Amino acid sequence: MNQHRAGLYLQIPAAYCRAFGGLRWAQRGEAVEFLEGPGGGRTFAFAGEVAQFLQGLLGPGRPCPAFGSVLHLMYLVGLGDRAGDPTNPRRIARVADVFRELGNPLRNAGALCARMHRDLPGVAEPPLLSDLLGLLGGGGWIPQIVLSHPSLGAMDYAEQPLLEANDFEARVRARIEEMPADAIRHWLKFGREPVPGVVDAASLIPPRGLGGPLDDLEKQHPRLSGLARLVEHLEGALALPPRRPDPTGLPAGGYWDLTNRGEPEQVLPIQFALEPEEFLRRFAERELLYFHRETPARPVTRELVLLLDQGIRTWGDVRLVLAGAAMAMARQGRRRDLAVRLATTGGEGEPVDPEALGAEALASLLEGSDLSSDPAAALARLLMSGDGRRPIDPKAADVVLLTHPRSLAEPEVVETARRLGGETRLFAVAIDADGDVELSELRRGRAVALHRCRVDLAPPAPAESPVPPPPRTRRSTLWRGPVEPIPFPFQCGLFGPPLHSSKPGARMVAFDEGGQRVLAVLRNGLLACYRIDGKGSEYLPRPWYGGGVGPPIHTVIGVQGGFVLVCGNPGDPMLAHYDFTDRVCTLHGLDLPATSKVPISWYYYADLHTLVGRLADEPISDYPVDLGERGPRSSRTRRARRASERFGSGQTPWPAPSAQLQPHPSEPWLHVPLPSVRLNAGTGELHYDQGDGMRRVIMPRIDGEPALRGPGAGVVGVHQGGDALAVQMEGSPGAGIWFVSIARAEVIGSLPAGGTPPNPASFALSRDGQSYARWIGETWLEMRDVPGDRRSLRGVGREPRWHHDVTLGRSCLLVHKTAEPLGRQPTSWVLVRWDRGRLEVQTDEDAERTFEVLGGEVADHGSPSGAPLASRYDSIRYVRRVGGPTLQVLIDNFNHLAVQDRRERLLVVFYVSGRDFAAWMPDGTRFGTGRLIGGGAPKAAAERIAAALRAAEREKGGER
Repeated sequence: MNQHRAGLYLQIPAAYCRAFGGLRWAQRGEAVEFLEGPGGGRTFAFAGEVAQFLQGLLGPGRPCPAFGSVLHLMYLVGLGDRAGDPTNPRRIARVADVFRELGNPLRNAGALCARMHRDLPGVAEPPLLSDLLGLLGGGGWIPQIVLSHPSLGAMDYAEQPLLEANDFEARVRARIEEMPADAIRHWLKFGREPVPGVVDAASLIPPRGLGGPLDDLEKQHPRLSGLARLVEHLEGALALPPRRPDPTGLPAGGYWDLTNRGEPEQVLPIQFALEPEEFLRRFAERELLYFHRETPARPVTRELVLLLDQGIRTWGDVRLVLAGAAMAMARQGRRRDLAVRLATTGGEGEPVDPEALGAEALASLLEGSDLSSDPAAALARLLMSGDGRRPIDPKAADVVLLTHPRSLAEPEVVETARRLGGETRLFAVAIDADGDVELSELRRGRAVALHRCRVDLAPPAPAESPVPPPPRTRRSTLWRGPVEPIPFPFQCGLFGPPLHSSKPGARMVAFDEGGQRVLAVLRNGLLACYRIDGKGSEYLPRPWYGGGVGPPIHTVIGVQGGFVLVCGNPGDPMLAHYDFTDRVCTLHGLDLPATSKVPISWYYYADLHTLVGRLADEPISDYPVDLGERGPRSSRTRRARRASERFGSGQTPWPAPSAQLQPHPSEPWLHVPLPSVRLNAGTGELHYDQGDGMRRVIMPRIDGEPALRGPGAGVVGVHQGGDALAVQMEGSPGAGIWFVSIARAEVIGSLPAGGTPPNPASFALSRDGQSYARWIGETWLEMRDVPGDRRSLRGVGREPRWHHDVTLGRSCLLVHKTAEPLGRQPTSWVLVRWDRGRLEVQTDEDAERTFEVLGGEVADHGSPSGAPLASRYDSIRYVRRVGGPTLQVLIDNFNHLAVQDRRERLLVVFYVSGRDFAAWMPDGTRFGTGRLIGGGAPKAAAERIAAALRAAEREKGGER
């Protein structure tokens, strides 16, 4: 993946988002805005907020929704309220209300939505989360994406979600309704599902003071019911401001640093040497340099004293909220390492340490009451004792009075606060019966408001029991779907030459849509897939159709996240879609007329993830296949209908599929104008018709002379990707392949013709035009960057193939290898044994003798051993079967030995080639040469393989 793919993913599908008001990116990509309705022009979500939501939504094993669905989920959970419509019918109130109450935890909301979306379809080729976060955090990426896709004005290139907006919303709502309220709150608060029966070890310790759980206090003291909820809400809302420096203090130590902010007198003198315009620009952009003076030492708060008013004005709900505010501020002080003390008017203003109190003593202190009309007496007693000594530190204390708003206007309270001296700060938290909370600072006896908020005094609805967590599943590397039962599990080279095809439009080498993988079809229908970055390779299991390996392959089409194979005969084609995201193969058939025998042209619309086919003798009908669906529904989805309409209007995909580009104006069965290239052999000019009426003339030259001029020169194949054209030539005195820039109408590179005749089916250009792959002869597959003069990205050569004979023994087998072409005697022996509890391999000259010591009988190597294969096995791949009392081995033509039990269940696949040996089990266990298994063997892999083989040997009568 790359940032180019991430940028395409972040495009907003306008048609889909129009269902909930319409959204668009701001001009510089810093935010998503509402497009129409009551919120037109308002901000829906900042780029950073989208990044937070994606961090929770995307993760290992989770499907990646289309970006339109991501914005839809953000709209439903609460961000849609920013449209300014108080009667927004689309918000899910059960989630949106809690989301707002908890302060918009977007990452946790994304995790909750991932659970809601876990079995809904995602995009075909998900981008990397790191690339998405890089683009969203960098800003300024939208203009570059738009400029790199000139057809975006005519077509929405963002991938369209598989479900329509109303269907998607209905499914999400149904799943939200199935969740209990406390489970939703737990998801939004912690970003994970509650685990029933799990007890925190800290809860087993007897609670003391502030460290005890508030839920226990609520159960034992009904008057404190709801305290935990209030503390959770107020802890983030009530925060005391830091102390301000003394403006009369003088700097100590002079200048000690440089900064880009300051007063005019602190500007560095060298800055005045700048030109006036440059000086103003740097000032506006905050690039001017200033001296930074050392600031006076600031007083540090070391003590927090809370005074809780328990008089007649604070009875009922007000008392409970005040107690919650006191607990919230006490916990804040403890996190700041302050000495926290709590005083009440019922305790005559005597401060105590709540940490030293037990849970019962603290509850009794909070529940206390008195008949005082205002807290003035307790406040005076706290600030100044009768003997003239203050019980608090006058230089480093913050005092907070928690009371009713009317008490702050009492003359005695005002006078007491006015007499406050020194550096002690006095604050007040005032709460009324409606739940309005105000934090203020008392300056010269008068309250100066700092912050306001509101709490809901109504008791919460009873919560339902939490739902059990979903079972954790381990992602398998096996391919699912209708594929051959025994895979090719090792990372090998080429097992044969390419499969050649002379049919028009055929391609036997192709890049996927993202340009990260190359699929080459080999003789016998083998499917060799390689990553161009060298991080992996594999042979795909061939499609299984009609009880055997599928029909011959005619062409390969690269799509998002995988490939599509076009197989079968013209009258009954079959599409095999390999989706690398979910590791699943899906077969699609077309309902064609029974008499149809003509070729089919294929077109792939990446934003709709849909293929459209058209027959030569049916200029009106087309056959769409939505690759995100299965079965007959794949031709009736919303995306399939849009692709059919787009194709019927003559709108070709962008960029045009390379398989559709023709070396002459058109094929007889093509009814949609497509790009084509013609060569004027007399002048050496290439005429490029873009399919929209625009034509360009390009003249490739060598040493200033036309390179393609000549009586025998001709265009064999043309491939387009992005801005690049790759033109394959024959009969040309110069290069065999020319790379041409469409925008600049000039040659950007060339490749020598070599000794191989040019074949369009054996060459592929990536969709972005940055890389190409080609066969060199029939033994080497090369992948390079365009224009071909850079280093090779990757090259794959022919894998040596061996003839194998196998003899089974007791907990061992002996492999006789003969290099092709076959000789009369085996060149070497390999002994594979598992009798000592782990898989062991012996390749020296004593392997045959060790096999005899273990009780094995060495077979005669003069003739092949084993029995003929049953008809259900692929005769092209498998050579013979060697049976034993408990195990049997299938030998194939490509160095694989498949070991099965008595019931023909696959146990392990061995790979034996020269000095290379590897083993693989269906559960993913790998052992052997790092080249074949993609790295080092996991711990205890040899023991697990041996245990599986020995367990199969112990079976009797086919049962354990």
